[in-house]
Amino acid sequence: MVPTNLVGGGKNNNGDKFEIDEKEHLVKKCPSGHKPINSKFKEGSYRAHFDKKHCSNCPLRKDCSVVKQKKSYLFKVSEKTLHRCQLITSVVRPTLLYIWRSLPKCATLECSRRKSLDSGCDFPGNLG
Repeated sequence: MVPTNLVGGGKNNNGDKFEIDEKEHLVKKCPSGHKPINSKFKEGSYRAHFDKKHCSNCPLRKDCSVVKQKKSYLFKVSEKTLHRCQLITSVVRPTLLYIWRSLPKCATLECSRRKSLDSGCDFPGNLG
């Protein structure tokens, strides 16, 4: 079964961007590279508290799933959600590249022409 965005489950919480050791059940780092104050795995969920001084001024904060609390920021993700995020990331990107490569040559040439004119391309070929 491949998860899709058709079920209205909310936005991707970017839980897969955090460095998580699934063998030790610990959150090691946030996407910015900061270590948590404490980390634990309880009732099927990873929980980690991060220092306010790091999260308050973080440039990645707007896309981050941490929740502001009184003394720290809390990151919480269930094991199921984490695996779903990892699966979506591993399935969607190759699918977009396959679609891009299967476009007719004239469509890719048109994109190249437009890119040189306005330095932007609507097709997913610039995925890296």
